[in-house]
Amino acid sequence: MELKMAKCIDIIQFALMWSLLGRVQSQVLQLQSSLNEERHQRQSQVMQLQSSLNEELRVRQSQVMQLQSSLNEELRVRQSQVLQLQSSLNEERRQRQSLSVDLQTEIRQRETLSRQLQDESRQRGALSVQIQEETRQREALSGQIQEESRQREALLEKLRIETRERESLSMQVQEIKALLLTKEENNPRNNTQTCAYKTGDPCCSYHVMEDAWRNINNGVNNGPSAPDQVPHCDSRNTLNFTGSNWFRVQGAAGQTLVHNKCPPQRHCGTNSPLWINGTLPALNQIVSSDLCVNTGTTCCWDAVKRTIRVKKCIGDYYVYELTPNLCSCCGFCTTN
Repeated sequence: MELKMAKCIDIIQFALMWSLLGRVQSQVLQLQSSLNEERHQRQSQVMQLQSSLNEELRVRQSQVMQLQSSLNEELRVRQSQVLQLQSSLNEERRQRQSLSVDLQTEIRQRETLSRQLQDESRQRGALSVQIQEETRQREALSGQIQEESRQREALLEKLRIETRERESLSMQVQEIKALLLTKEENNPRNNTQTCAYKTGDPCCSYHVMEDAWRNINNGVNNGPSAPDQVPHCDSRNTLNFTGSNWFRVQGAAGQTLVHNKCPPQRHCGTNSPLWINGTLPALNQIVSSDLCVNTGTTCCWDAVKRTIRVKKCIGDYYVYELTPNLCSCCGFCTTN
């Protein structure tokens, strides 16, 4: 019984050892396979590395050849530059030698010129003495001239003061005369006597324009809503042009015709207002101005624009030399 048990144990141990040996062999085979695989990978990596090294070697050799070629080219350039520099140095040496000869010649010329200048300086010294003597004489003469100049300036200042006093006196006299003449002409009692010796003066012979509807503040509407507001028209012989063509604005019409301001259409009691465009005259002066009409599309219609004369009279009023206008329905516009 014990013998059988021992055989069984031996058999079991042998089986276990055989099984263990099989596993060990299997592991050895696997390890050998993995080693072979790793060997192959290493060999492949070595071959790739060798190929890259060979490629890099070719690249480096190409770079070395390019660098050598560029160095050779640069060497040729530098040699050419050296030759050019040497040539320029030789040329400069020749130029400096020539310049040295020129400088020596110039030094000799300057020495000659210096001797001439010394001689001239001695001559100028003698001339300077003469000039100083003349300067003293001229200073004495200048003192006399300055004294005469101061006397003349004092005399001129007296003359200027007298001239200003005379001008001031003349202006005062003119102002007094103008004031007296204004008072005389504005005096109703003297008006007939004043104009008696002014034959043909428009300030004394004019028609009066005193219609209230002419004022710029008056509009006009001849539509069906306001049939009573019929526009006035100077072209329909509203003004009296017999005897004289000069007119003065007075009374309800205002004081003057509208100057340098375009009145609106359908104002001044008419469809198209007439107004004066131009420079106003000074006292007792006559100027020419444009007589314009506002048609609604333009403030100064060229087709009927006329040149008239305007005079400013003593008494601060204007008279106008008018002509019958040619537009269909226009009226002279007045203002205060």
